[in-house]
Amino acid sequence: DWPESYDQYCRIGGHARTDGDAWEYTLVRRWLQPGDSAIDAGTNLGLYSFAMADRIGPTGEVLAVDAD
Repeated sequence: DWPESYDQYCRIGGHARTDGDAWEYTLVRRWLQPGDSAIDAGTNLGLYSFAMADRIGPTGEVLAVDAD
């Protein structure tokens, strides 16, 4: 269930989880602006996709691609 995954993996502390990936999430917040488009290649669980979507908002677009 998407909302459950989103809550469980991405909303700890009001932003994306930061256990070991803090610098990547910092880059997402610095590089992306509301309305931007972004690609997450090799998404796995989509944690970066969720973080990107939070940052760019409803006017932006995230393309998430995984091998499976």
